[in-house]
Amino acid sequence: MNINTEFTTFTANQYRWRTASYTRALYTTIMKLTLVSIFILFALNTSAQKSVLILQDIEHHDTNMQAETFKTILQKSLGYSIDIIISMDQKRWFEHDFDFSKYDLVVTSSLGFEGLPSEPLNELEAFIVNGGGLVVVHQGTAAYVDEPKFQRLIGLGWYGSHTGSHTSWNDEINDWEETPIYHGVGPAHGKQHQMVIDTRNTEHPITKGMPLKWRHGMDEFYHGMRGNPKNIEILATSYSDKKMWGSGEHEPIAWTLEHGTGKVFVTVLGHAFNEENANEIPGINSSENGTDALYCVGFQTLFARGAEWATNGKVTLSLPSDFPTENQTVILPPNEVKWSK
Repeated sequence: MNINTEFTTFTANQYRWRTASYTRALYTTIMKLTLVSIFILFALNTSAQKSVLILQDIEHHDTNMQAETFKTILQKSLGYSIDIIISMDQKRWFEHDFDFSKYDLVVTSSLGFEGLPSEPLNELEAFIVNGGGLVVVHQGTAAYVDEPKFQRLIGLGWYGSHTGSHTSWNDEINDWEETPIYHGVGPAHGKQHQMVIDTRNTEHPITKGMPLKWRHGMDEFYHGMRGNPKNIEILATSYSDKKMWGSGEHEPIAWTLEHGTGKVFVTVLGHAFNEENANEIPGINSSENGTDALYCVGFQTLFARGAEWATNGKVTLSLPSDFPTENQTVILPPNEVKWSK
């Protein structure tokens, strides 16, 4: 009896000692794992932050407002670090002292038009070929009109019918239709209006999960873009209604292409005009749409996802809860859009 009692007492003490020892070891392990997890999360967050250069030239469009909108979208949706360089003299952005290699992504809606030297363009091309990203918005598709190299970088642009083919979606054949050089419509735009966007590529990371149709805010809709359609992947189109002075065709409004290890995203959406130049063309108010094009949640989503894809080759950004529907556009300042990943 005593032997059994002593044995039982010894076993209980041993059990309590071992339990305490295991508890201390478990606590130590948990603390180590917690610290490691914090370190990993910190490292991931640090590596995830990308550096962006928003590069603008002053011209009739409100490039300042466009740049600030781009900055807010990218900071709020993706947490990117942003630098903005805006030339105060037309066609002089290249005189600024900056280094493309410091950035992961270049964003622009204006690099100027005629007469720009080739050296900064060569640097931009090398940046992309070596893995950098480029996002071009609206009037940025008309940059470097005398430089075929820039047209090749962006795939399609506001260039004459002698410079390349035009492509559009043909409902009758349910496929893309290419109009060759010197034929068909040239680059232009009609009246400002809201438009329904048709998602043509539902598997691309940028447009995956987007509705097949969604309504974009009032914008200046470019049509007749020229270039080499075989080099691009068209993500979305919109019907350019002849009643609105359009082409009567389903025109590309967003596309991607790749050069070397770098990626390019282009959209013709995103018009914003300086009010002082609003009525320089008699009978046309070029500022009629105000901020609607840029503040459209659909545009902001397309832009942000395009920027993430051009930077990483993938998209983690989910659609905002207030994404437009086919019948209803949604206009919100960028700091009010609810983003999630």
